[in-house]
Amino acid sequence: MTEARPPIRPAWLGTLVFSAAAAAQLIAAAMIMFSAFMFYDDEGYVLHSLRNFADHGGLYRDIYTQYGPFPFVFHYVLHVLGLPLTHTVGRLITLGAWSGAAILAAVLAGQVTRSLVARLAVLAAVFAYLWVMASEPTHPGGLIVLLTTAAAVVGHHWLARDRLRAWALLVGAVTAALLLTKINIGVFVAFAACAWLLLQHRNPTVRRWAPAALMI
Repeated sequence: MTEARPPIRPAWLGTLVFSAAAAAQLIAAAMIMFSAFMFYDDEGYVLHSLRNFADHGGLYRDIYTQYGPFPFVFHYVLHVLGLPLTHTVGRLITLGAWSGAAILAAVLAGQVTRSLVARLAVLAAVFAYLWVMASEPTHPGGLIVLLTTAAAVVGHHWLARDRLRAWALLVGAVTAALLLTKINIGVFVAFAACAWLLLQHRNPTVRRWAPAALMI
């Protein structure tokens, strides 16, 4: 007597369910993003700084900011390409960063676990955790989370295929962009990359002492 095999879920069904959840999340994020306005108006402060930089330059000399130059160059390039520096465009960019980070994090969970439940749980958790982004559209935090999650997803994909050179170039580029946005975040990403290198080092002595060194 043969044992009954559990039913196998077709691959397209998992893709359909995840796509529907991601679409629902995007709609919810858009509704939240375009219905919030905070009294402290960091959105206006950031937009004002970006516009002054686009019109006159003089970052750090004439324009105050506590952030690095990368977000200013990023928005300036978009402005040159025809996107105006307005509340609507800024909120759309932040909406893309918010939803994109949640989806990318869920994709990474799916790559590691092959579990639809894990993907949906991570999608919901990251979406909820980044809810605060609706309070500060155009804030550099949007670029930070998007760059970080994109580096994690692409980096994992390349490391799984032993493309160390491509991974190193990616980490270097993302770390540089983050250092030029918010220094401490760039330092954290650089530390994470160095930690992986030490833990996966070819020398067994380095691998053995790596956990203790990293904890210190």
